[in-house]
Amino acid sequence: MKQMFAAETKRSLKSTGSRFAFIIGLLIVFIHFFTEILPMKDHIDGKVYPLSAFGQWFGGENATVYSTLFYFIAPILAAFPSAGSYKADMKSGYIKNVLTRTERRTYLCTKYLVAFLSGGMIVVFPMVLDFALTAMVLPALIPQSGTGLFPIFSSSLLGDLYYLHPYAYLISYLGINFLYFGLLASLALPAAHFCDNLFSVVLMPFLVYLFVYAVTQLTGLHQLCPFGFLRPAQPIAGNVVVIAAEVLLMVAAGAVYYAIGVKKDVY
Repeated sequence: MKQMFAAETKRSLKSTGSRFAFIIGLLIVFIHFFTEILPMKDHIDGKVYPLSAFGQWFGGENATVYSTLFYFIAPILAAFPSAGSYKADMKSGYIKNVLTRTERRTYLCTKYLVAFLSGGMIVVFPMVLDFALTAMVLPALIPQSGTGLFPIFSSSLLGDLYYLHPYAYLISYLGINFLYFGLLASLALPAAHFCDNLFSVVLMPFLVYLFVYAVTQLTGLHQLCPFGFLRPAQPIAGNVVVIAAEVLLMVAAGAVYYAIGVKKDVY
């Protein structure tokens, strides 16, 4: 399995989709940095609490378009590196060659693991980079709830942690994003069994994400919308039960992919 994992990881990193997603993520980060953060380098107001990197990086604020744009396209970025490779293997017949020298279960597990890891990393990396660049310009001052400069409330998920240990909050939210978008990207794998079109398979994570967004907006069940609760600034307060339930549903979809792949030929 180690050899196949290394080969699939290398294939994912060298794919056109991975490069495209990486470039798009970098573009959003650098445009945000040069248009929003760098102009703040000389901002000094002795009458108010200084601006903090925790409240100004694109994941920590809700005022600019960059966080909204990033979280809108994040499912697409997550899927581009390798989520479509399973369907591509099926259509090209490449899977036949692989299964002559690799166990089917090993192949299926490796595909899922690489799709999960690449999807999570391609989303989290721009977030880490944006915070690092922001912290190069603005001090990483501990947020103060009474200043009105920070978006997190006591009712927010991990709200107390944000004001007591902001780095722990940041790491926790990066972990939540990695897990969620990794699993979301992996939805392309079960979709490969039901969709014949490769483009539709790659877009499946985004379509599911968009469908949930539309339903929650129409029904008023905003707390179920990942577009809101995944953002560290929490325009919609996160809920552990909601996140856990949605994660379990995506894990169940992965189990469907595995069960179908094991029981029948997929080429």
